Amino acid sequence: MKMEEALQAILRECMKLPESERNTPDKASMFAIGIMQDRPDLTKFKAIGDPYQHINAYLCHHLLQNRRVYPMAGVEHKNLSSPDETRTFGHGKAEIISIGGGSVGRLTLERGWRWSQDVKPIAKTEWCEAPHFHYQVSGRLHVVMQDGTEFDTVAGDVVVVPSGHDAWVVGDESVVLIDWHGATNYAKQ
Repeated sequence: MKMEEALQAILRECMKLPESERNTPDKASMFAIGIMQDRPDLTKFKAIGDPYQHINAYLCHHLLQNRRVYPMAGVEHKNLSSPDETRTFGHGKAEIISIGGGSVGRLTLERGWRWSQDVKPIAKTEWCEAPHFHYQVSGRLHVVMQDGTEFDTVAGDVVVVPSGHDAWVVGDESVVLIDWHGATNYAKQ
């Protein structure tokens, strides 16, 4: 079975979810992980028990949102220095491009930025509900999960952070992130 066939099989199963759950990243991702666990023919495409399961689940969620499968029909090329949209918030900004049926964002978080102080008033939620899959370009970020788990991320890290967290910049250096998952609605007013 080819990767595209595997993704199509996962998509067919995920399409059985009610519409409201297909548009909820966490529910669609958990459903996708469950499908991959139950389908022996998808074994070589799953990575259950390690961090890559979230990437596979993200792919399924992306497919659900865009109702299509890879490979893409055409080539697209954009540069984050010319974003489609820029969202500003206290101590930072999110530069968003729309590409490949999804969004990619460059978040610049300045010294003093804290989600619960600078973005929470926009999001109107107790915790950040945007799941993130990002590459950190610079700075140090401290993350606290709703369950109490805490960790720092630094330049060069690739990080998957599920919904339900707070975070803040540590030190004087700005944090710059390239986010493939949480940018779509991040700090959207």
